[in-house]
Amino acid sequence: MMLGRRITGMIGAVLLVSLLVNGLMYARHWQSTTASPVHESALEHARRQAEEQQDRAQDALLAKADLEKKHEDALKALEAERQRHENEIQQLKDKIEHIHDNHDQQQQQRDNDEQQHNNNQQQHHNNNNYQQQQQQQQQQQQQQQDQSNEERHSENEKRHSENDNLPGAVRRVFDDRAGTCKAETKIVYVKTHKTGSSTLTNIFHRFAYKHSLKVVLPKSNVFLGWPRSAGIPTSYVPLPGAEGNYDIFCSAHTRYSRKYIEPIVPNAKYITIFREPTSHFKSSWSYWNVPSHIKRVSGMSVTMEEFLKDPETWFPRGLKGDRDLLHNSFAFDFGFDHTYTQAEVDKLIAHLDTFALVLITEYMDESLVLMKRKLCWELEDVVYFALKVNKRKPKKSLPADVRERILKLNWVDAQLYDHFNKTLWREIAQEKNFAEEVAAFKQLKEQLSTQCERWATWNEDQHRKALLEEEGKPLPPKQKQCHLAQMDSVGFVKFLKQIAGVPDKECSTQGQPKKKIVYVKTHKTGSSTLTNLLHRYVHKYNLRPVLPKNDIFLGYPNKEALMSSYVKLPPVHGKDEYDVLCSAHSIYDRPRMDKLVPNAAYITVLRDPATQFLSSWKYWHVTDHIKSRTGKDVTLEEFVDNPNAYRQYLSEGDHRLIHNSMAVDLGLSSSPTREEVETLVRDLNYHFDMVIITEYFDESLIMLRRQLCWEKEDILYLSLKVSKQSKKGGYEVPAAFRAKVAQYNWADARLYDALNQTLWYRVRHAIGFQQELDWLRQEKERIADLCQPFTTMGDNMHRKAVMEHPDSVDEDEQLCHLMMLDSPGFVKMLKAKYGKADQECHNQPRDPRSIVLSSVLRTPPGLAIARVAQRMQLTRPTRTVVAAEGVTSIGWPEHATTEADLKARVWNSGSRGPGTFVGVDVPLNKKLLASVVHNPYIVIVVANPTVTLATVWDELGAGDVLREATGGDVSFADYVRSPSTYASHLDSTTVARLKNPLARALGYNGDGRRSSVNTFLRDLTKEVGTFLIGDHFYESVVHFRRVFCLPSDAFVVEEPELPPHVEEDCKDRTVMKAVEAHSPVDATIFSTLNSTFFRRLQREVLLESEISQVKKHTASFEKDCAYMKLDIHQRHDDALSMLTGAGAAGAAGAAGGGSKPTTQQKRCVAMGLNMQELDEAIRKRH
Repeated sequence: MMLGRRITGMIGAVLLVSLLVNGLMYARHWQSTTASPVHESALEHARRQAEEQQDRAQDALLAKADLEKKHEDALKALEAERQRHENEIQQLKDKIEHIHDNHDQQQQQRDNDEQQHNNNQQQHHNNNNYQQQQQQQQQQQQQQQDQSNEERHSENEKRHSENDNLPGAVRRVFDDRAGTCKAETKIVYVKTHKTGSSTLTNIFHRFAYKHSLKVVLPKSNVFLGWPRSAGIPTSYVPLPGAEGNYDIFCSAHTRYSRKYIEPIVPNAKYITIFREPTSHFKSSWSYWNVPSHIKRVSGMSVTMEEFLKDPETWFPRGLKGDRDLLHNSFAFDFGFDHTYTQAEVDKLIAHLDTFALVLITEYMDESLVLMKRKLCWELEDVVYFALKVNKRKPKKSLPADVRERILKLNWVDAQLYDHFNKTLWREIAQEKNFAEEVAAFKQLKEQLSTQCERWATWNEDQHRKALLEEEGKPLPPKQKQCHLAQMDSVGFVKFLKQIAGVPDKECSTQGQPKKKIVYVKTHKTGSSTLTNLLHRYVHKYNLRPVLPKNDIFLGYPNKEALMSSYVKLPPVHGKDEYDVLCSAHSIYDRPRMDKLVPNAAYITVLRDPATQFLSSWKYWHVTDHIKSRTGKDVTLEEFVDNPNAYRQYLSEGDHRLIHNSMAVDLGLSSSPTREEVETLVRDLNYHFDMVIITEYFDESLIMLRRQLCWEKEDILYLSLKVSKQSKKGGYEVPAAFRAKVAQYNWADARLYDALNQTLWYRVRHAIGFQQELDWLRQEKERIADLCQPFTTMGDNMHRKAVMEHPDSVDEDEQLCHLMMLDSPGFVKMLKAKYGKADQECHNQPRDPRSIVLSSVLRTPPGLAIARVAQRMQLTRPTRTVVAAEGVTSIGWPEHATTEADLKARVWNSGSRGPGTFVGVDVPLNKKLLASVVHNPYIVIVVANPTVTLATVWDELGAGDVLREATGGDVSFADYVRSPSTYASHLDSTTVARLKNPLARALGYNGDGRRSSVNTFLRDLTKEVGTFLIGDHFYESVVHFRRVFCLPSDAFVVEEPELPPHVEEDCKDRTVMKAVEAHSPVDATIFSTLNSTFFRRLQREVLLESEISQVKKHTASFEKDCAYMKLDIHQRHDDALSMLTGAGAAGAAGAAGGGSKPTTQQKRCVAMGLNMQELDEAIRKRH
């Protein structure tokens, strides 16, 4: 109170001085600006006023100094009062210690007398005969039976019987109180932070369990409305028949509000606890790790001493909750919001004086004995086993200046503590035989500690499991007492929920699911299945994933590349941070991963090293790689007999993937030291939330779910990338082979053995594990049956169903599609979801391919697609191959059947590496094409038989020939309706070229039977990678782009224009039927290729969307060109000079001025060139 008044007085004095000084300055300013003979009197008046103000200011300063002196004296008096109070407390403690010593001496004497008595009795028994021994045994058996019967009595009778084990003096105290009061069973305990609340909560929980009382159990297991009082009514689990009539409110932290608590537990005794503020602050600072909060939020480091020098500067640099837990924390727990007056503090103290008791942490034993008396409980009800006590290092006293700053910051808590510490000792002084009962209580605590030592290292789940499994095999009473006394509040809440019939899902995060996850993928361990599971979790809860740019790797195998290998999503609060890292392989690097995903749960997978080695050997085709270097087939057995002999024949990649590959993925080298491996074992055990074991995948997933506190449905899965061998039950590994692999991959073997043991240790102590495992396996079978119809669909089909038709599939079907998405497909989907969609591309081989695009004959659709590729050739700095000068068609198979023929008919830019070859009737022979381009991948464009035949008809001028021969007009439609009528007027070569021209251009020379055509097409698909259908122009353009993953902005297209008569004929079904009859092989080939093309289109994702984008891009491009007065549909005279760099001035003139054409102008004029002109531009350009 005095400190508050002192601060208020100082502030007032400072404000007064500031006001007076400002007045003086104003007077001087007024004097300097207005001084004149006319105003001398006014000036004198102002001067006098200023002097008077200055005198008053001086008086204020003197008064302020005097006030400070008084406050200083008052502070010293307060400190003296505190010291006197401490001395009184110490005297009381000394008195209690003295009583303890006397009691111990008396007890020792009683123990000696009892021992002497026992010795005399033993001598007497030794002298008895056999019959007396038999009688004694029968008596002992009867006593054991009686004891067993007694243990089945009511809790009240058992409690009184157990009192007989206590010292006589304490028994007298109990007997004096027996029957004079009734135990209080309506209790509200208001937990305060870091005050021993866990210990006290356990006492209340045990009392509630012992008397079958109804406890207000928090839904979250942790909070009952904290930090919002208004949240209390909705924060607890309703128990059947208990609404408005609960007995105990104690289980979790709350923000005190009588109006919310009273209706839940009416007519209750209220209890709380306070702790000395300086030790409380020090404990809170460390326990809540406040420096790490400040570091994370502001990037700054601070010590406790630095923080206390200016806490108001540091609080905004940490988390909001830091102030709640460090700045008058007790007051905050009782409803204050860090703004309070002394009157409000006095009011709070007066209110808390109405509580049944306020305990003091430093005097826990004395507080509990007093509580036992006030509540009319038994001594055994308040005995405790200290929980959450920091025993790691001795406590060091704080320097005086630090203590003073803590007390100044927590002045409200200091007043609360001082008042109720005095109140506690005043009440103790009025109690009879109190010191004796405290001594007995301490002895009872020691007995409990000795009795429970065996189970002291057990965790919450182990204690709870022992109690829950008691039904089948009752626990001895003392063991049961130990398990109850050592359960923390969260474990006890779960236990009480289960016995009340409202069990929680089993989890280890106090009811809150972990959504910050880093999954370190290891090779060939089931990683695809787990990645899918994590991707589904990301998708379901809209988390921010770390997505690889290339869909496959996050920096692998280079740690340093991690930070540059992911797609940056928009920052959150200015920080480039994410929720989940799981999508691709990356080498374990804790600092970098922590930076991307702060405060994450870490997960990885280990697999039996022998089967993992076998799987890796086959999956990565190591045998083939060794053979390519040695020319020998090396068996697995030969390799493991002497792996060092083959090291020189392994690439670094192969070596990394078969030699201690799991250790490598987890950050070690292929040949680590023993110390490095053991360090990694410790890291996995203590810093990873879960290490999954492939062979026990289901068991591991259940423990993962519990560790992360997920829903059970979140761990359902369908196995992905499972080999046929694994589906048959796995690899049979002979013991001798297994031993050799374990020797070769000794680091992986050590990791696997250690973490497999950890898994089963967890499983053994898991509650309800078998029931959850049975559920998972049943659900897996159900999901497998449910998703059976979709198992043959490819990755793109699953993604297409989810992305393009989300409303047309039901929830179960959507789940199936999501479960079957492999990692790259899911990554693509998530990129699109977060506005970072990649171009849709087909998987690209490691060896770059050359684009070979051939228009089969000179059909308008084929030429239009070829021109798109040619315009791209103009800008790509790659190897370029086009028709030689004067060659309009490569002419395969008639003119280019050998390497010499081909080279004579093409122009080659001569640069190395993959390139682009665009032409008409390009050879459909990869071996032949390899003579001019590297690794050719052939794409051909075909048109329907009517367009194809009409194109050849026009090129041959057959209509003109027939007009001259017959004297009348013979149309293409006339000819195909009756070819025999007109064939005699054409030469045999023309007639032959008009018969099945598509088949002829593709190189077919069979007898025309369906089987012959099918055989030809099967052989053709070995050479040709992709068939495009000109009738579906935009689909073909987009498909072509995706096959080679070309930039979409390069695709500006113009729709092909068919000659008018061809367009009309294509609409006439009779003409098309006549063409099919005239050229049946073409009809068969086109029908087959068209069906194949459409099957491929069905697998394309967002095809219509990209087609729309291509059309929009083309329209925008045309508009931009028109703005530059360049019509893309017209040929420009200076187009070639613009594209090749010659005649720039003329081109610029066409473009509207300037000296050099821009890239956009070049692209505009290139649109108006035909295929031969583009070939010329390419030849000149390169």
